Amino acid sequence: GASLEAYDLWLRASDFWSQYGEIGEARKLLQRAVAVDPGFAMAQFDLGYLEQFTGAPARAVPRFQAARGTLERLPDRERLLLELLFAEEDGEAVSDLDRRARAIVERFPNDKLVLLNAAQVHRRALGDPAAAEALYRRGLALDPGLMCMAVDLVHLLEEAGRTAEAVAVGRRAVAE
Repeated sequence: GASLEAYDLWLRASDFWSQYGEIGEARKLLQRAVAVDPGFAMAQFDLGYLEQFTGAPARAVPRFQAARGTLERLPDRERLLLELLFAEEDGEAVSDLDRRARAIVERFPNDKLVLLNAAQVHRRALGDPAAAEALYRRGLALDPGLMCMAVDLVHLLEEAGRTAEAVAVGRRAVAE
């Protein structure tokens, strides 16, 4: 697996990103994580995703390639998570993507990162806001202060015209 130092940096980056939306700080920590352990697929993937998210898709490509190159050596949770995200990235058929998302949630039903990513796949790629909402709510039941989960759910509810619910979700997350 990843070195402990790289894993610690990755966890801290995940917190900065998911709890506080601190992308700049998350990027610095992820860059340090992959410098310490270039074979750490989760950090490579997250750094690639951040580059893509912040408008630098060319810088994302080598990160994704590095992550893909280590998939078979990963523990099941990380491998299944990255396989799901790469399947979305590659435009896999909706039925297969749906099967992957449901299978990883069934396998890791109380894992916040799994619930978040499965919800995002249901929302973005599968166009299934009801399934996404259920997964976001499960994640928030586990960790009411998980900001990235709350923000996604707020957007989903706003898009559905459910403004009062969106406000309630946002208030609850901020209070936590």
